[in-house]
Amino acid sequence: MVVGSSDHLSFIIDSGASRNMSSVKDLFTSLYSYSGPNIRMGDDSKIEAKGIGRIDIKYGYLNNVLFVPNLEVNVIIQKFIKFKKI
Repeated sequence: MVVGSSDHLSFIIDSGASRNMSSVKDLFTSLYSYSGPNIRMGDDSKIEAKGIGRIDIKYGYLNNVLFVPNLEVNVIIQKFIKFKKI
């Protein structure tokens, strides 16, 4: 499922992913350096995360999102969305 309206602001909800990831630095409300292991992609290639932080969304937020500049599509895992109390 794709959520969003333009390519760089769209997110794919992926139940098989292990981490929330985005290549759009401007989406992060907080961002810190990250020196964790490379991310293994579905085709067995590896890419590097450059940061980790928080992204606020309309009705909640995502914590511990990896900033991955070379990622072609933003990925979120539905169970990791924290919803704001209304």
